[in-house]
Amino acid sequence: MKEYVEKKLVEWELVSLIDVFKEEGFDEEAFKSLDYNGICNLIPRQGLRAKFWKKFNDEFLSETPVTANEIPIEVNSYVTDTSISGTNSILIYSPEPQPEKTVPSYLNCTDGKLLEVFYKANGNLDNFHRSTSARVIIYKEFEALNYPKKFKISTDRFMKLTSEIVEYFPSEKNFSSLYYTPYQSKIKRNATGKLWDIYNHLKSKLCKPQNPTVATFDEVDIEHNECVEFLKTNVTPWFKILDYWRKTHEERNKLLATQNSVFQYFEYFPVLQTTKGAELLIVDFDTNHPLSADKISSLWPEIERKLCKYAKNKKSKDLSDILNGSCQFKGFLILCHCLTNSTYTKCEGTKKKRKLTKQEVTGCFLALHEDGNLVLEKVKQLKNDAAQRKATLQPSIILIGTSYENITAAYVVVNETLFLFETALLAIDACFKITQSLNCAYADACKPIWTFIQKYVYEICTEYDQIVTSHYFSGTYNFI
Repeated sequence: MKEYVEKKLVEWELVSLIDVFKEEGFDEEAFKSLDYNGICNLIPRQGLRAKFWKKFNDEFLSETPVTANEIPIEVNSYVTDTSISGTNSILIYSPEPQPEKTVPSYLNCTDGKLLEVFYKANGNLDNFHRSTSARVIIYKEFEALNYPKKFKISTDRFMKLTSEIVEYFPSEKNFSSLYYTPYQSKIKRNATGKLWDIYNHLKSKLCKPQNPTVATFDEVDIEHNECVEFLKTNVTPWFKILDYWRKTHEERNKLLATQNSVFQYFEYFPVLQTTKGAELLIVDFDTNHPLSADKISSLWPEIERKLCKYAKNKKSKDLSDILNGSCQFKGFLILCHCLTNSTYTKCEGTKKKRKLTKQEVTGCFLALHEDGNLVLEKVKQLKNDAAQRKATLQPSIILIGTSYENITAAYVVVNETLFLFETALLAIDACFKITQSLNCAYADACKPIWTFIQKYVYEICTEYDQIVTSHYFSGTYNFI
């Protein structure tokens, strides 16, 4: 943290705010660029905020008196100079200037300044800050068009905005496709990217009919309202985030039940888009299923041993290769090969469909990617593959390595947010718990595997288990 900000807070007798600004990485430029909305986000307590705002306003925003000759003509108004006799002698019209519709102008706000601070400190943007920049740009575009009821952005405009983002943050050149990729007619692939996703989310809110019988996030009766409001606008300090997250468990469950949208839920609580977001979702699972919290460490080793014994009795080269290899999660690979799967995908160049192969099912459950620096490109590929099957990308696992026997990192991707884990087993555990916490569906290609894990590893039963089990687990589940 720059000395300027600390000295200023000491001077204003607001020492308790030093840690807040330090955690957010404020320097002098970002500090002086604050507006009232930004201050509200940083300082949720009204009494402390009022003291800060008075000091800030007196020092940086107070205006000096102007003389009569310096009074500007009001924009978009008719100004009449009335003579002593009362007759109108001059009529001046000043047209309203159009706001500059560029990325630099859109990012000239508190969130934009914070993005600059992060970029200067790290040399690039992470997934959370990319989402923030896209959200600011789309909403500023909406504002610049005077909040139209029918909001439309053309392909050329999306491409222009993406180009300006790369010019503003040069190191984002290698990640431009994450902001926007246009519709590809040859392969009939829909447009993708953060700008596109937020644009469609905003359009859905504008087009959604008002239904008084269905409550929205903001209409749900919330007991811990102050805690929820804090979580909506803050990502630090962590001890307070964790405390408030636990206190608002029931209220947030109501929100998910009311608006079962992961995208909206992540927008509503931005802390979920940070590296610690997975920890909060796992807390939710442990609260909902306290008896299942540690099942993967207590039950899985014995289940895996039985799976390996089962696989030895099957005459399959694929299973023999798994058993003879040094992979640390053989049991899950065996499940991918043994469980019946009826998921279809399109054959390239034709309208015919075919069943996914065992290798493709394994790739859907445990996606493998060699280059950890291009993991976001793998996320994009997974989204496109899901779209090809007319599905959406559910919480998924991405393993970094040259093979399943040589894994260097493990990620869980949720709504384009990446959570890093030390081992594949931890990632599998987290992916299941996150899926349950967010009420997500299992991806069709992985449904037999996740259902097996749900029933036999975590011992969680639902009203649908009997139907799913009899369809998928014939010949495999009887040994458990």
